[in-house]
Amino acid sequence: MTIETLTRKLHHELSALLPDFEITEKSAAETPKGKACLCIGRADLPAAMMIYPSDYAGASDADIRRIAASVAEQSGSVYEMSEIVAGSALSDSEKLDAFPAWKGMDLTGITPYIVAHGTKTGIRIATDQPARVGTDLIIDAVAACKTYEGPMAIFDLGTASTCSVVDANQTYLGTLIMPGVHISQDALMEKAAQLPFFHLETPKHLIGKNTIESMQSGLINGNAAMIDGLIDRIEDELETSVTVLATGGIASLIIPSCRHEIHYDPNLLLKGMWYLYQKNCRHR
Repeated sequence: MTIETLTRKLHHELSALLPDFEITEKSAAETPKGKACLCIGRADLPAAMMIYPSDYAGASDADIRRIAASVAEQSGSVYEMSEIVAGSALSDSEKLDAFPAWKGMDLTGITPYIVAHGTKTGIRIATDQPARVGTDLIIDAVAACKTYEGPMAIFDLGTASTCSVVDANQTYLGTLIMPGVHISQDALMEKAAQLPFFHLETPKHLIGKNTIESMQSGLINGNAAMIDGLIDRIEDELETSVTVLATGGIASLIIPSCRHEIHYDPNLLLKGMWYLYQKNCRHR
Protein backbone atom coordinates (compact mmCIF):
# COMPACT_ATOMS: atom_id res chain seq x y z
CA MET A 1 0.00 0.00 0.00
CA THR A 2 1.45 3.40 -0.99
CA ILE A 3 1.54 6.30 1.45
CA GLU A 4 -0.99 8.10 -0.77
CA THR A 5 -3.42 5.18 -0.50
CA LEU A 6 -2.81 4.86 3.24
CA THR A 7 -3.48 8.59 3.66
CA ARG A 8 -6.72 8.38 1.67
CA LYS A 9 -7.99 5.40 3.69
CA LEU A 10 -7.00 6.94 7.01
CA HIS A 11 -8.73 10.17 5.99
CA HIS A 12 -11.89 8.22 5.16
CA GLU A 13 -11.90 6.32 8.49
CA LEU A 14 -11.28 9.47 10.53
CA SER A 15 -14.02 11.38 8.71
CA ALA A 16 -16.52 8.65 9.59
CA LEU A 17 -15.44 8.56 13.27
CA LEU A 18 -15.15 12.35 13.75
CA PRO A 19 -18.04 13.91 11.79
CA ASP A 20 -17.83 17.16 13.80
CA PHE A 21 -14.17 17.71 12.94
CA GLU A 22 -12.55 19.06 9.80
CA ILE A 23 -9.78 16.83 8.46
CA THR A 24 -7.39 18.41 5.99
CA GLU A 25 -4.19 17.27 4.33
CA LYS A 26 -1.04 19.35 4.79
CA SER A 27 2.12 19.07 2.74
CA ALA A 28 5.54 18.37 4.20
CA ALA A 29 6.44 22.07 3.91
CA GLU A 30 3.51 23.01 6.17
CA THR A 31 4.32 20.75 9.13
CA PRO A 32 6.86 20.92 11.99
CA LYS A 33 8.24 17.45 11.19
CA GLY A 34 8.67 18.11 7.47
CA LYS A 35 6.32 15.24 6.61
CA ALA A 36 2.86 15.32 5.03
CA CYS A 37 0.09 14.94 7.56
CA LEU A 38 -3.64 14.84 8.24
CA CYS A 39 -4.70 17.79 10.39
CA ILE A 40 -7.73 17.22 12.62
CA GLY A 41 -9.40 20.36 13.94
CA ARG A 42 -12.62 22.23 14.52
CA ALA A 43 -13.60 25.83 13.91
CA ASP A 44 -14.18 26.52 17.62
CA LEU A 45 -10.87 24.92 18.64
CA PRO A 46 -7.66 26.75 17.69
CA ALA A 47 -5.58 23.67 18.52
CA ALA A 48 -5.41 20.71 16.15
CA MET A 49 -4.04 17.17 16.09
CA MET A 50 -1.56 16.16 13.41
CA ILE A 51 -1.35 12.56 12.20
CA TYR A 52 1.56 11.51 9.97
CA PRO A 53 0.53 8.61 7.68
CA SER A 54 4.15 7.83 6.80
CA ASP A 55 4.63 6.78 10.45
CA TYR A 56 2.35 3.82 9.69
CA ALA A 57 3.99 2.57 6.49
CA GLY A 58 3.12 -1.07 5.94
CA ALA A 59 -0.18 -0.88 7.83
CA SER A 60 -3.00 -3.18 6.69
CA ASP A 61 -6.64 -2.13 6.32
CA ALA A 62 -7.32 -3.57 9.78
CA ASP A 63 -4.37 -1.61 11.16
CA ILE A 64 -5.72 1.59 9.63
CA ARG A 65 -9.09 1.06 11.30
CA ARG A 66 -7.40 0.52 14.66
CA ILE A 67 -5.19 3.59 14.19
CA ALA A 68 -8.19 5.75 13.29
CA ALA A 69 -10.15 4.47 16.31
CA SER A 70 -7.22 5.28 18.61
CA VAL A 71 -6.86 8.79 17.17
CA ALA A 72 -10.60 9.41 17.50
CA GLU A 73 -10.47 8.33 21.14
CA GLN A 74 -7.61 10.74 21.80
CA SER A 75 -9.48 13.67 20.27
CA GLY A 76 -10.90 14.22 23.75
CA SER A 77 -13.20 16.90 25.06
CA VAL A 78 -12.90 20.60 25.73
CA TYR A 79 -13.12 21.73 29.34
CA GLU A 80 -13.61 25.17 30.83
CA MET A 81 -10.48 26.44 32.54
CA SER A 82 -9.69 29.24 34.94
CA GLU A 83 -5.97 28.62 35.47
CA ILE A 84 -3.25 26.80 33.53
CA VAL A 85 0.18 25.52 34.47
CA ALA A 86 2.42 24.32 31.65
CA GLY A 87 5.79 22.64 31.36
CA SER A 88 8.05 21.61 28.51
CA ALA A 89 10.80 19.06 28.01
CA LEU A 90 12.80 21.95 26.52
CA SER A 91 15.25 23.14 29.16
CA ASP A 92 16.06 26.47 27.48
CA SER A 93 13.31 28.85 28.56
CA GLU A 94 14.16 31.01 25.53
CA LYS A 95 13.02 28.20 23.25
CA LEU A 96 9.51 28.55 24.60
CA ASP A 97 9.23 31.72 22.55
CA ALA A 98 9.14 29.53 19.45
CA PHE A 99 5.91 27.94 20.72
CA PRO A 100 3.26 30.63 21.28
CA ALA A 101 0.79 27.93 22.37
CA TRP A 102 2.75 27.66 25.64
CA LYS A 103 1.89 31.28 26.27
CA GLY A 104 -1.71 30.14 26.63
CA MET A 105 -3.32 33.06 24.84
CA ASP A 106 -3.49 31.33 21.46
CA LEU A 107 -5.53 28.40 22.78
CA THR A 108 -7.51 29.61 25.78
CA GLY A 109 -7.07 33.32 26.34
CA ILE A 110 -5.50 32.44 29.72
CA THR A 111 -1.89 33.25 30.51
CA PRO A 112 -0.43 30.08 32.07
CA TYR A 113 2.21 29.73 34.71
CA ILE A 114 5.12 28.04 32.92
CA VAL A 115 7.40 25.76 34.90
CA ALA A 116 10.98 26.60 33.87
CA HIS A 117 14.44 27.18 35.30
CA GLY A 118 14.01 29.44 38.31
CA THR A 119 10.73 27.90 39.46
CA LYS A 120 10.73 27.20 43.21
CA THR A 121 10.70 23.40 43.39
CA GLY A 122 11.70 22.52 46.95
CA ILE A 123 14.43 20.16 45.73
CA ARG A 124 18.11 20.77 45.06
CA ILE A 125 19.57 20.08 41.60
CA ALA A 126 23.09 18.67 41.96
CA THR A 127 24.07 18.33 38.29
CA ASP A 128 26.84 20.03 36.30
CA GLN A 129 24.34 22.33 34.57
CA PRO A 130 21.11 22.57 36.61
CA ALA A 131 19.53 24.94 34.08
CA ARG A 132 19.86 22.28 31.37
CA VAL A 133 17.94 19.55 33.21
CA GLY A 134 14.67 18.84 31.42
CA THR A 135 11.67 20.46 33.05
CA ASP A 136 9.67 17.24 32.80
CA LEU A 137 12.35 15.41 34.81
CA ILE A 138 12.25 18.01 37.56
CA ILE A 139 8.45 17.92 37.69
CA ASP A 140 8.50 14.12 38.04
CA ALA A 141 11.05 14.40 40.85
CA VAL A 142 8.99 17.01 42.72
CA ALA A 143 5.91 14.76 42.59
CA ALA A 144 7.93 11.74 43.75
CA CYS A 145 9.41 13.65 46.69
CA LYS A 146 5.91 14.69 47.77
CA THR A 147 4.73 11.08 47.82
CA TYR A 148 7.69 8.88 48.76
CA GLU A 149 10.70 8.96 51.06
CA GLY A 150 14.27 7.79 50.73
CA PRO A 151 16.47 7.50 47.65
CA MET A 152 14.42 7.11 44.48
CA ALA A 153 14.82 6.06 40.86
CA ILE A 154 12.09 7.57 38.67
CA PHE A 155 11.57 6.06 35.23
CA ASP A 156 9.61 8.09 32.68
CA LEU A 157 8.91 6.05 29.55
CA GLY A 158 7.93 8.54 26.89
CA THR A 159 9.53 9.67 23.64
CA ALA A 160 12.81 9.04 25.42
CA SER A 161 13.13 6.66 28.35
CA THR A 162 14.67 8.47 31.30
CA CYS A 163 15.68 7.55 34.83
CA SER A 164 16.07 10.35 37.37
CA VAL A 165 17.84 9.62 40.65
CA VAL A 166 17.00 11.50 43.86
CA ASP A 167 18.70 10.90 47.21
CA ALA A 168 17.19 10.74 50.70
CA ASN A 169 17.74 14.50 51.14
CA GLN A 170 15.59 15.30 48.08
CA THR A 171 18.65 16.18 46.02
CA TYR A 172 18.37 15.49 42.30
CA LEU A 173 21.61 13.62 41.57
CA GLY A 174 21.33 13.10 37.83
CA THR A 175 19.72 11.26 34.96
CA LEU A 176 20.07 8.38 32.54
CA ILE A 177 18.59 8.89 29.05
CA MET A 178 17.83 6.06 26.64
CA PRO A 179 15.95 5.74 23.32
CA GLY A 180 12.23 5.49 23.98
CA VAL A 181 10.30 2.28 23.33
CA HIS A 182 8.39 3.77 20.41
CA ILE A 183 11.57 5.28 18.94
CA SER A 184 13.09 1.80 18.99
CA GLN A 185 9.93 0.35 17.46
CA ASP A 186 9.98 2.93 14.67
CA ALA A 187 13.67 2.30 14.02
CA LEU A 188 13.07 -1.44 13.63
CA MET A 189 10.31 -0.89 11.10
CA GLU A 190 12.06 1.88 9.17
CA LYS A 191 15.69 0.68 9.14
CA ALA A 192 15.40 -3.12 9.00
CA ALA A 193 14.20 -3.96 5.50
CA GLN A 194 12.39 -7.21 6.26
CA LEU A 195 10.73 -6.28 9.56
CA PRO A 196 7.03 -5.39 9.21
CA PHE A 197 4.71 -2.91 10.91
CA PHE A 198 3.47 -4.31 14.23
CA HIS A 199 1.40 -3.31 17.24
CA LEU A 200 3.24 -3.26 20.52
CA GLU A 201 1.55 -5.66 22.93
CA THR A 202 2.65 -8.27 25.44
CA PRO A 203 3.74 -11.42 23.57
CA LYS A 204 2.67 -14.92 24.58
CA HIS A 205 6.25 -16.15 24.73
CA LEU A 206 9.56 -14.66 25.86
CA ILE A 207 11.31 -16.48 23.02
CA GLY A 208 9.31 -15.37 20.00
CA LYS A 209 7.80 -18.00 17.71
CA ASN A 210 7.36 -15.64 14.75
CA THR A 211 8.70 -12.28 13.57
CA ILE A 212 5.99 -10.13 15.15
CA GLU A 213 6.17 -11.89 18.50
CA SER A 214 9.98 -11.73 18.43
CA MET A 215 9.92 -7.93 17.95
CA GLN A 216 7.25 -7.50 20.64
CA SER A 217 9.23 -9.60 23.10
CA GLY A 218 12.48 -7.86 22.27
CA LEU A 219 11.01 -4.44 22.98
CA ILE A 220 8.92 -5.29 26.03
CA ASN A 221 11.17 -7.81 27.76
CA GLY A 222 14.32 -6.05 26.59
CA ASN A 223 13.22 -2.73 28.11
CA ALA A 224 12.00 -4.48 31.28
CA ALA A 225 15.38 -6.17 31.66
CA MET A 226 17.11 -2.82 31.07
CA ILE A 227 15.08 -1.22 33.86
CA ASP A 228 15.82 -4.10 36.25
CA GLY A 229 19.51 -3.90 35.41
CA LEU A 230 19.67 -0.15 35.90
CA ILE A 231 17.98 -0.42 39.29
CA ASP A 232 20.66 -2.89 40.40
CA ARG A 233 23.45 -0.62 39.18
CA ILE A 234 21.96 2.51 40.75
CA GLU A 235 21.67 0.72 44.09
CA ASP A 236 25.28 -0.44 43.76
CA GLU A 237 26.48 3.11 43.11
CA LEU A 238 24.44 4.64 45.94
CA GLU A 239 25.22 1.69 48.23
CA THR A 240 21.60 1.58 49.36
CA SER A 241 18.25 0.33 48.13
CA VAL A 242 15.97 2.74 46.23
CA THR A 243 12.25 3.24 45.85
CA VAL A 244 11.38 2.85 42.17
CA LEU A 245 8.63 4.76 40.39
CA ALA A 246 7.51 4.60 36.78
CA THR A 247 5.33 6.85 34.67
CA GLY A 248 4.85 7.67 30.99
CA GLY A 249 2.53 6.46 28.26
CA ILE A 250 4.20 3.11 27.60
CA ALA A 251 5.12 2.26 31.21
CA SER A 252 1.94 0.26 31.86
CA LEU A 253 3.00 -2.18 29.14
CA ILE A 254 6.63 -2.55 30.26
CA ILE A 255 6.51 -2.52 34.07
CA PRO A 256 4.54 -5.80 34.52
CA SER A 257 7.50 -7.62 32.92
CA CYS A 258 10.00 -6.15 35.41
CA ARG A 259 11.23 -8.21 38.37
CA HIS A 260 11.79 -5.37 40.82
CA GLU A 261 8.98 -3.77 42.82
CA ILE A 262 8.01 -0.65 40.90
CA HIS A 263 5.29 1.86 41.78
CA TYR A 264 3.44 2.83 38.61
CA ASP A 265 1.86 6.30 38.59
CA PRO A 266 0.49 7.44 35.21
CA ASN A 267 -0.29 10.90 36.63
CA LEU A 268 3.07 11.66 38.23
CA LEU A 269 3.83 14.55 35.88
CA LEU A 270 0.40 16.12 36.39
CA LYS A 271 0.74 15.80 40.16
CA GLY A 272 4.11 17.51 40.03
CA MET A 273 2.73 20.40 37.99
CA TRP A 274 -0.11 20.78 40.49
CA TYR A 275 2.32 20.86 43.43
CA LEU A 276 4.48 23.47 41.67
CA TYR A 277 1.45 25.57 40.80
CA GLN A 278 0.36 25.56 44.44
CA LYS A 279 3.88 26.41 45.63
CA ASN A 280 4.46 29.25 43.17
CA CYS A 281 1.02 30.66 42.33
CA ARG A 282 -1.16 30.64 45.42
CA HIS A 283 -1.38 34.42 45.45
CA ARG A 284 -1.31 35.01 41.72
